[in-house]
Amino acid sequence: MVIRSSGASCSAGQTRTNAHAARPAGLSAFAPGASIVRRDTVLGRVWGVAPLRVISDTPEALVAACWPGIRMLSPASYIEAWRTGRPAGRLQLIRELAAGTWQLGERTWQDNADLTWVGRGEYFSVHRFFGPDEEPGVWYVNFELPARRTAIGYDTCDLCIDLIVAPALRSYQWKDEEDYAYGREVGFITDVVHEQIEQAKERVLTLLADRAGPFAGNWSDWRRDPSWPQPGLPASALTVPVAGRSG
Repeated sequence: MVIRSSGASCSAGQTRTNAHAARPAGLSAFAPGASIVRRDTVLGRVWGVAPLRVISDTPEALVAACWPGIRMLSPASYIEAWRTGRPAGRLQLIRELAAGTWQLGERTWQDNADLTWVGRGEYFSVHRFFGPDEEPGVWYVNFELPARRTAIGYDTCDLCIDLIVAPALRSYQWKDEEDYAYGREVGFITDVVHEQIEQAKERVLTLLADRAGPFAGNWSDWRRDPSWPQPGLPASALTVPVAGRSG
């Protein structure tokens, strides 16, 4: 589980957007090495902030990275569930997001470096994890709302379900299907968004089988620039307006 899903912000219909829609007028590409933040939003509010360092930003995709020691903001219930491993905590988080009653807390990213691919208009992002010894680990597909650019990074919304892919891309397994089912049960994942996720699942599996898109290149030799400092939480992380949704 990366961070769990949303409520009302996942309720309206949305189709795949093109690159121009993903980057509003007046927002230029992020420079390599720039510090940005991914924000998860619901009900017009921010419920998660993850600082990232930009690797590249093209019309096709944004690629960024984080690594151990980076400070993040997450709902307190998620932090507790992450600390204890109790599934009930994840369901509590979904209920809190629906009601708008979550409280943000601070946590520190641990154990793995994460190289993240965010495609324009896609209902998923692709992650490659690297262990403490910098050995490449599993691929991780996080299903989420298409990224909407902001002045400090991008806004999205985790949609509960994930896919774990073996390092050699020869096998995979679904993750957090129970969370996704619960999200549908309580109305976090509407029928319209569910249809988009079903299409995104098929797209991911096709890209994986064809070794295309983010699965086309070999990310195994990536190493972060040792001269880069940790990306930090900007003072404006919670005050920059939530990006409007396209579609």
